[in-house]
Amino acid sequence: MSNDELATPLASQRAIFVGFYGNEKYKLHRGRLLTHFSQQTSLEVNRDLGHTGFGRGNASRYVERMKDTRLSLQVAGLSTECYRMYEALDAGCVPILVDELGGMTTALEQYRFILRDAPFPHAAKAAELKDRLTTLRDAPAAVDSLQRETGRWWRGMLGALRESVASSSRALK
Repeated sequence: MSNDELATPLASQRAIFVGFYGNEKYKLHRGRLLTHFSQQTSLEVNRDLGHTGFGRGNASRYVERMKDTRLSLQVAGLSTECYRMYEALDAGCVPILVDELGGMTTALEQYRFILRDAPFPHAAKAAELKDRLTTLRDAPAAVDSLQRETGRWWRGMLGALRESVASSSRALK
């Protein structure tokens, strides 16, 4: 086990199963999307809309909330991509991607450059994830395993991205 894995609390030891933390000021549709997800999956989403997130509210509270969340629901913002995905991965959360919650683009379109072989839950519609998410909720070892797999994938993806940037930089010289 790496130092990164040791520093990240196991998913099964985190208090919040599914969470979403972010702004709602210019994204009033988010509350409706979170409610839709909850209705379709029968899972409560712990939310803190309009009070936390990048540049908003108490940053340490936001980080602590992420570190106490097992699965981080990704909901569309104003752009085709959201930094929250990367914050969730760095905090050891497992992202959940649902195309119908992605606004004008699908999750695959939003994150096309990183989603190769991503191990975390992704579906076109929230209802399609109900059984898998219920299993993860009810099986601590399964959610811990998915968290470790996601963490290994993320560290590999970061390494590949760094190498790509370094290669591009060398090519420009």
